[in-house]
Amino acid sequence: NAEYGDTVYDLESAQVTDGDSTTIDFQIQDATSSAVDIYKVYHVGSTMKEKLSFVKTGGPTGDMISNELAFTARPVVVKETTGEIEVDENRQHYFTFRDTVEVGENMRKTFECTAPAGTKIRCYVKKINKRLVVPFIQTWQHKDKDSCQWQVTGQFIRVWDDDLVQNTI
Repeated sequence: NAEYGDTVYDLESAQVTDGDSTTIDFQIQDATSSAVDIYKVYHVGSTMKEKLSFVKTGGPTGDMISNELAFTARPVVVKETTGEIEVDENRQHYFTFRDTVEVGENMRKTFECTAPAGTKIRCYVKKINKRLVVPFIQTWQHKDKDSCQWQVTGQFIRVWDDDLVQNTI
């Protein structure tokens, strides 16, 4: 009997952390017996995934605000250019408290692996991911009784593949 009203994020309390990194490709360049540098240009592509979820930590339970109730909300993102945390006004998704929304897009980058003359190196490309946790408060309204409202508290969690980077050893 509840209708979704609004989500208010506590952006000041948001926390961004580095997640796991995964090696997705590597190249070995061997110039140990060469008088010149040896290099190779290579391309790496990967699906960059983003997982979005709302985790309810407080508020009504049971049938009033069940984990299966669907609602539409805008995700919180970290602006690439400034690092600021903000609500993404350009998109929205359907959520429940039970499910994770997953989206992805392809990324392709070009790298150069260069072994200086007389050396052998290994270049590897890692997919770096990050995690954002933002506290929220949602307001829900009873469908038939305007004076009846509930508040739900919790955390919005966004885990995303942030970049492809090359390291050498």
